[in-house]
Amino acid sequence: MNTPSAHVVVLAGGSGTRLWPASRHDRPKFLLDLGTGEPLLESAIRRALSLTSPDHVHVVTGAGHEAQTRAMAKRLGVTSVITEPSARDTAPALCLATILIAQAEPEAVIISTPADHVIETDDDRWNDTMSTMLAVARGGDVACMGIPATRPDTAYGYIQAPGSENGPTRVTSFKEKPDLATAQNYLSAGDYLWNSAIMSWSAQSFLQQMAIHAPTVLSGVQEAMAVSDQIDSDAWARVPRIAVDYALLEPAAAAGGVVVVRGSFDWEDFGTWDAWANRTQAELHPHLMTVQAEGSVLHADPAVSGRRYTIFGLQDVIVVDTGDAVLITSREHSANLKELVARISDHGWGDLL
Repeated sequence: MNTPSAHVVVLAGGSGTRLWPASRHDRPKFLLDLGTGEPLLESAIRRALSLTSPDHVHVVTGAGHEAQTRAMAKRLGVTSVITEPSARDTAPALCLATILIAQAEPEAVIISTPADHVIETDDDRWNDTMSTMLAVARGGDVACMGIPATRPDTAYGYIQAPGSENGPTRVTSFKEKPDLATAQNYLSAGDYLWNSAIMSWSAQSFLQQMAIHAPTVLSGVQEAMAVSDQIDSDAWARVPRIAVDYALLEPAAAAGGVVVVRGSFDWEDFGTWDAWANRTQAELHPHLMTVQAEGSVLHADPAVSGRRYTIFGLQDVIVVDTGDAVLITSREHSANLKELVARISDHGWGDLL
């Protein structure tokens, strides 16, 4: 497609604690290669470059990961890296990026995509979906990409949009990550899609919607940008910390201003080791032997490639070996690793964070 007027914002934030010990403070999920052949951020930038020119691709990241992010982006010809002084969640990050883009190009249309998702599709299908989203954005609505649910997954948020199989459809509501019974009901109903967190809007429409639905976020970001060419870290720290879902998408959908576009390709947010295992068939790892251990999987860092593993008599076990730490957990508990990670410092193992 490569539409020069379109801008793509790649959000490279978050710590990914549910993928510990592979993800750390200095090596978050978006910088990891989880079996796809390259870091997730690099894949996200490549997808962005299939849509527009390198000077219209912008990566938003935190101060602690700026150097790594900038180096990876530069290898792909992308030089626009927007650095947040501190993490304030997605609404301030996207507001910041949108204001900066609008300053140079007031009529810009923007696609926002997370840096840490896995998408497998050909360029034509990806670009066709993005073209539809951009058309919605040019019409003044916010576009969200929904993925047809294939299982009752409790790790994803959902978009309710009856009739979305027939084309772009007004969103009825957004739903938080459900329990299993609710997720099964969503799947049976047939009018719920996984929320991919990939969105599109016009710069002007976004800022107008933020002024209506999240004025304190908008004014806070503007204040942080008003001091100089740099983002004022003290003012930035006062910006409300809130996700764009709560700040803008949910109230805008209630007002009839959000449209969902179906993305008919393989998509996964590796938010947990269980999700990673489901996607990669990790039980086929060449250095893992299982006996009476159905559903047990292994992720081993290349640095320990010579090590061999056996699992015997344990079902649905996940083993993660990063050389300096080994995690052994069940698939059921892999979604709750934040509880484990929160205790590591208390145990005197803060170097593993």
